[in-house]
Amino acid sequence: MMLTILVCGPKQPSDLIDVYLRPLVDDLKTLWKPGVKEVWDEFKHEHFTLHGMLFTTINDIPAHRNLSGQSKRKGEACPHYLDETCSLWLRNSKKFVFMGHRRFLHKKHPYGNMDCQFDGRKENRTAPPYVCGMEVHLQVKDIKTMEELLKKTILGKRKKRNVEEEDVQGIWKKKSILWELEYWELLDVRHSIDNMHVKKKSVTGVTTMPVTYDTIHRTLNIYDTYGLMHSHSDKHLAEITDDR
Repeated sequence: MMLTILVCGPKQPSDLIDVYLRPLVDDLKTLWKPGVKEVWDEFKHEHFTLHGMLFTTINDIPAHRNLSGQSKRKGEACPHYLDETCSLWLRNSKKFVFMGHRRFLHKKHPYGNMDCQFDGRKENRTAPPYVCGMEVHLQVKDIKTMEELLKKTILGKRKKRNVEEEDVQGIWKKKSILWELEYWELLDVRHSIDNMHVKKKSVTGVTTMPVTYDTIHRTLNIYDTYGLMHSHSDKHLAEITDDR
């Protein structure tokens, strides 16, 4: 069964999604233990106790960060490899791009010895180890939930950013309410990325490249990243930027 949640309002709840999920999580805990008793099985003609569980969530990347509590501040946004995520900050676009995909190829793949065709470096690293649910739970077990954070918030005042606390929490900004489910840490895949959004963004980025201010900044990021700011095309690109 697929359960769809639609939160009404002009803005998304962001990390406060846990407040909306509280009734659902309470029902899921009851559905797992003790379950729903005296459910009739028409095939066997007998009563049984029905148990149910949340298998995974299907969402886009921003919703994944809100549900899991994973922060994008350090560019470690992969839901499976966490702090082993290889990312690069683009100064002009102010966005992270994710690199190091050749790590997942076998060692003898020809792409591993290519340098100028990619980022100027050969790839000798192996694929990072997969982080299981129990290991993730050890990372977040001492982090406060959103409900605990709201209790310490003074009405009308915004909490100041605590850099030291963020460093201790690492890539986590909160403990998700879904960790209250007894079986959540036993699941291999707790959050799934919606394939539709991934395909749409990939195809749009490849097939449509109009000459806009944003695409100029993208090109500047590529040139700035790989040290190609000395070619003739850079002068032409700088002239376009100055005219705009």
